[in-house]
Amino acid sequence: MIIISAGGTGGHIAPGEALAEKLKEKGEQVFLFTDSRGLKNYKSKFSDNAVKISALPFSKSKIKALFALGIGVLQSIYHIIKLKPKAIIGMGGYASAPAVIAGILLKRKVFLHEQNAVLGKVNRVLASSVKLVALSYKETLKVPENVNTVFTGMPLRSSVLSLKNHEYKTEDKLQILVTGGSQGASIFGKYVPKAVSMLDENLRKKLKVIHQIRVEDINPTVATYQKCGVEHEVSSFFEDMPLKMSSSHLVIGRGGSSTINEALTLGIPLIIVPLKSAADNHQTYNARVVSDNNAGWLINEDDFNEEILKKRLNDILTNHELLYNARKQALKLGDVDATEVLSKIIMENI
Repeated sequence: MIIISAGGTGGHIAPGEALAEKLKEKGEQVFLFTDSRGLKNYKSKFSDNAVKISALPFSKSKIKALFALGIGVLQSIYHIIKLKPKAIIGMGGYASAPAVIAGILLKRKVFLHEQNAVLGKVNRVLASSVKLVALSYKETLKVPENVNTVFTGMPLRSSVLSLKNHEYKTEDKLQILVTGGSQGASIFGKYVPKAVSMLDENLRKKLKVIHQIRVEDINPTVATYQKCGVEHEVSSFFEDMPLKMSSSHLVIGRGGSSTINEALTLGIPLIIVPLKSAADNHQTYNARVVSDNNAGWLINEDDFNEEILKKRLNDILTNHELLYNARKQALKLGDVDATEVLSKIIMENI
């Protein structure tokens, strides 16, 4: 039995789900500790082997958060004693903290995984008390001194990895995938359709835009694409997102590590607009790894508008050599079997 403890957003649980898949292949039973969000969306992914743990973000009320943390630690201690896990793996996020703290107090083998290029607050506080911290980026910032770290990369689900060897041809249609993550991003609804409508008509005829967006932004977005004659598919959620990404030539998205690493693994260049309010500006640091290695382009949120995006799209989509070169660099960055590497390290240390 191995416990995976993760914050309730996809950015934390998705790599946990990928790791769980691999650990199960190696004969281990896996149990998920998370908050109400994670339990609602991911319980079935863990064959209902999941439990809700009390946790609240410190950004709202420190007193309430401390109280919830205390309850969460007690809950975790109870379940850990009952389940007798070989190890506890914290995937970051405030909801991962109670189980990790409980594991440390009970002197269990505890590992952490960091998805971003900046060590998250929870992982930063707990890093010096665990056996090992696995990193998704070689140059991860804010790692405390004397912490045992190893670069593993970002664990990705088999539904993504199975699409690695897809074709990438630009002779016919050019497909752009626009995604704002699990919550959508209104900034993309505001500027992407306008930028696309400003492109040359001959280029628009070659385009297909797949746009994941908030429900309230669907109608005006569809109207703009229809008016400018661009083939489009617009929805608040796509079941087959990995397949849509693998069939695209370019991704426009935020700087979340899951989106970035999935695109890199599939060899899809990115235009990244990091969320400027992200903790420790981690999305910008994630994006810089891509732009500094010529696997995509970084546009700061304050600079992002239809004119800037139209120019960038025109430069990229009319010069296929740019796309192919960025694809080569993306494949180099994404050429890490992180799920296998991390699961192997854990199995060797329990």
